[in-house]
Amino acid sequence: MRFLCTTRENSNHLSEQAIKRGVYQVLVLEAGFVTEQARDEVNALFEEFYVPLAQALEDVK
Repeated sequence: MRFLCTTRENSNHLSEQAIKRGVYQVLVLEAGFVTEQARDEVNALFEEFYVPLAQALEDVK
């Protein structure tokens, strides 16, 4: 999730929430290529991996 590292000063550690957000962002980019057959499964993945951006960027405590 290299692109996530550009939003944090300390990029040595990414929280689980930040990684989930990164996966979600990749899924969203690919959403236009999903077939109707797979749409329900991909929507379930959207729900599983969605984390609000502000929450993903919070420092790990």
